[in-house]
Amino acid sequence: MPRINYTASSTNWVAPVCLARVWLWAGGGSGGPAQTTSGNKGGGGGGGEFVYAWVKVQPGTTYAVAVGQTATGLATVVNGNPTTFASTVLGAVGGTGGALNAAA
Repeated sequence: MPRINYTASSTNWVAPVCLARVWLWAGGGSGGPAQTTSGNKGGGGGGGEFVYAWVKVQPGTTYAVAVGQTATGLATVVNGNPTTFASTVLGAVGGTGGALNAAA
């Protein structure tokens, strides 16, 4: 089975005429590490969710693919971005962003 790797943040994929379903697996972007504007560092972000499934497709149809990117944080919790296929058909949630330790 051919494999297509997407690393861009978003793209479109057209289902070939010979396919009625595809095996998809996706990982959400990791959460960003916390850091203040003065350079104090906090905890690292969590890993993104991983999902996989067989998905029915309509040959010749264009599907939107969004690849979740890793986030970066400055003084706030910044979660990773989700990965999706056709917006709602398959989705992997991004990881939770790291937090600053207020007592440090």
